[in-house]
Amino acid sequence: MAAEQRYWDGLQLGTQGQFGGAIYNLGFAVEMWLKYACLRIDGFTPAAVWNVGSFVPERQFLNAIDRSVDHEAWHSLRFFATYLHFRRAHQNRPLDSDLQPALIHRSNRMYHTWWVSMRYFPDLAGEYDIRRAYDDAGWFRINRDRLWR
Repeated sequence: MAAEQRYWDGLQLGTQGQFGGAIYNLGFAVEMWLKYACLRIDGFTPAAVWNVGSFVPERQFLNAIDRSVDHEAWHSLRFFATYLHFRRAHQNRPLDSDLQPALIHRSNRMYHTWWVSMRYFPDLAGEYDIRRAYDDAGWFRINRDRLWR
């Protein structure tokens, strides 16, 4: 899976002191894991997930509940984590009590560390930023299947 490759790319860049590149790749991996989980809970098979052209149904569903979360051109970690929470609750399959607060906390924290357009700016990330990104991305990697199963 591409998310796994981006995760390992991020780890490698981080060990080379390229913190901005590391965070970019780690955040990209988290984005893919969240999108995958959202589509799986919506009934898509693994093969069909990557053929989805848009997330319009997800936006419509979440807008009916909470209009304050922008999809940000379909790259918002906060959007997909919030959707996942509400969609599972709507399906009477809420996330485990240990998983739910961690999902929201880690997606919000990663949201403030990573953003798609960071690729256009100088690398200003420090050791604190990369440690936090490693921690959060590692959590998503370990729990990726629990998010949709």
